[in-house]
Amino acid sequence: AKIAKLIEAGIDIFNLHISCDISKDICCLPTLFKSEALLYLYITRTKFSDSQINLILKCLETNTSLIELHLTEGNVSSNAATDLENIVRSTNSLQTIDLGRNNIGDAGAIAISNALATNKSILNLNLERNKIDEEGGKALGVAIAKNTTLQTLSLWGNRIGVKGCVYF
Repeated sequence: AKIAKLIEAGIDIFNLHISCDISKDICCLPTLFKSEALLYLYITRTKFSDSQINLILKCLETNTSLIELHLTEGNVSSNAATDLENIVRSTNSLQTIDLGRNNIGDAGAIAISNALATNKSILNLNLERNKIDEEGGKALGVAIAKNTTLQTLSLWGNRIGVKGCVYF
C-alpha cells in the first residue's frame, strides 16, 4: 500500500527497488510503470506468480523512459517469453536488461533473440544462469551477429555447449 500512496500523492518515482512481498501494491504497478519518471526498475527475489510477472512486462511495453530493467533471481520463467520479446522489440530507451538467475530457458532466449536482431537501444543484456541450452544459444548468436549496438552479453552458468557457441 506504500507505493499506491506515493502514486496517489503525485510523487514521481524514478528509481524503484522491489525485493519483498508487494502483493498489496501489485494493482498500482501498471500506473507506475507507465510513468515517464521511472528510469530504473529492480525487481529481485520476490514471489510473483507468472501472471503477475506477465502483467508487469505487459505494462512495461508502453514505457518510453525506462533505462534499466532488472528482473533477477527467480522472477521470470519461459512463460514470459512473448512479453519479453515485445519489450525488446518496442523499446527505444532501455539500455540494460538484467534477467540473471531466472528460468527463461530456450523459449525465452529465442523470444529475446527474435527482437534483439533489430533492437537499437540495448547495450547490456544479462542472461546468466537461465537454463539456456544449445537451441537458445544458437538463436542468440545469430541475433547478435545482426545487432550493431549490444556491447555486453553475459551467458555464464547456462548449458549452451560447444554446438551453441559455434554461432558466436
